[in-house]
Amino acid sequence: MERAETLDTILQSFARDQLKEDVLPMFYYDKTMAVRIGKRNSPMDALFRYCTVPLTKNAHLLLGHSSCGKSTELHKLKQRLEDAGHPVWMVNANLDMDLFQANCWDVMLNITEGLFKIADGYSIEIPEKTREAVLDYLKSDKETIEEKGKSRSIDVSAGIGAKTPSLQNVLQAFASLKGELKASIATRVSVKEKMERRASEWLSYIIEIADCISNSGNKKQPVLIFVNMDKIQPPDKAFDIFCYSVLAQMPFPIIYTFPISLFYDSRFAAIMDLYEHHLLPMIKVSNIDMSENADGINAIREIVKLRADLKLFDSDALNLLISKTGGVLRHLFNYKLRTRSSCSSRCSHWLFWNTMATGGMNCTR
Repeated sequence: MERAETLDTILQSFARDQLKEDVLPMFYYDKTMAVRIGKRNSPMDALFRYCTVPLTKNAHLLLGHSSCGKSTELHKLKQRLEDAGHPVWMVNANLDMDLFQANCWDVMLNITEGLFKIADGYSIEIPEKTREAVLDYLKSDKETIEEKGKSRSIDVSAGIGAKTPSLQNVLQAFASLKGELKASIATRVSVKEKMERRASEWLSYIIEIADCISNSGNKKQPVLIFVNMDKIQPPDKAFDIFCYSVLAQMPFPIIYTFPISLFYDSRFAAIMDLYEHHLLPMIKVSNIDMSENADGINAIREIVKLRADLKLFDSDALNLLISKTGGVLRHLFNYKLRTRSSCSSRCSHWLFWNTMATGGMNCTR
């Protein structure tokens, strides 16, 4: 992805994907936080402090409305933590879990796999005894899973038969089991029952692996970041997952995104004592009295400027577009032409398409 200098390249420059480490230097605008929170402490700075300085809680929930930039800010935080010497692994819940069936055991599995991936990425040795114990734990209903795997051309027992399992063998077994968990209800039930019975044993593996990482050379304690956990469906299921207190008792920092709609639910009080929660506000484009918020509009203009030459836009049309999107960056980048029943919603998307295609236009409806 490159900055657009002509209309021919502008669509690619406004891809809606979250900004990851490889493009952050080009497209990340670092002055939005002051617009979001004023003179208050930044939630991302607070998370950085919690992850780098030993404090009372290691479990954190990041809340924010859809498309406010949580994932992008977490990628930036990952970069900061790695620069400070912390090995970090980011779990994308959209890809690594079935968000319609997710439970706390899925999270536990992904925590363990994430630690193994950190160890593999930094060439950190995990004791053979621990590798063997984890592989043995993953053998649940091996014969049934293998039989199903043959018909689906999936080697679900990859690595389990190795006499001296390597980190790659363990990671292959995790990948196979996670694929089976998405496809087989029987496997999900079996794994859930086994982990409920032997939760303390599984937690001991997590602690052992985390200790190996923390004690390796100049590496500091690992940090895990779960993005897209706020997209769990239905959102209420998040309470069932995060009420499992073991998730809040890890000996290293873990950050989860969390559905902001549940923040206003009385049940949220039940998990407040377990997790530190942090709010990431939207970029304000209007004030309470409905007047324009010039600082917010200018901040979003700067975000656009990083992606494209502003000469490609009519200034008035761009300002109108920004105000119509309400500061939701995903809407701002949504260049697809859509039909809407309401004028304001249709105009906000149709205007962007025509602003890019013609260099600016006036909305007359």
